[in-house]
Amino acid sequence: MMAGMGMMMLMTLIEMLSLAVIIEMLGGGIIKALHAGILISIGMFAAIRLSESFFEQRSKKAWLISAGFNATSIMGASVILGLWR
Repeated sequence: MMAGMGMMMLMTLIEMLSLAVIIEMLGGGIIKALHAGILISIGMFAAIRLSESFFEQRSKKAWLISAGFNATSIMGASVILGLWR
């Protein structure tokens, strides 16, 4: 269990560093950070989770929970990173 939590923490760190680089490449700022967060949340995470849900024959509710969690975390991190200067 500890190894799984450690891996999850490492992957979250990589995810947030990548998001920070993308926001910085866009020029920083809260508006650009929110745009990046929306595009990444919907264009990547929601689409990936949807294809996984179809493959695994999960319900629409399961997809909404999974995609919603990812979107919320990415949007929250985008706001923080957009304000960070």
